[in-house]
Amino acid sequence: RGAIDLLNGLRGRGGHRAGLVVFAARPKLVVPLTTDLDHLAAKLLDLDAATPPPDIRPEDDSPSGTRIGLALAAAADVHDPRFPGAQD
Repeated sequence: RGAIDLLNGLRGRGGHRAGLVVFAARPKLVVPLTTDLDHLAAKLLDLDAATPPPDIRPEDDSPSGTRIGLALAAAADVHDPRFPGAQD
């Protein structure tokens, strides 16, 4: 719900791009940076915390944990290097 509220706020201000990275044991870019906030909202609503995508779950017997650091790094990697400092 919080992410949808954030998208609604971005819509109201206009001109913003947003993306979606999901994570558990591993991060996954679901939606790269886009101005299509309706598409992003639809992808958010498709997610179900009870059944996370298989490719973010732990491999074999490795510890699960929540790898937010890896997710933040994956999110930062999609920023355009031509515009350093021009993102929130």
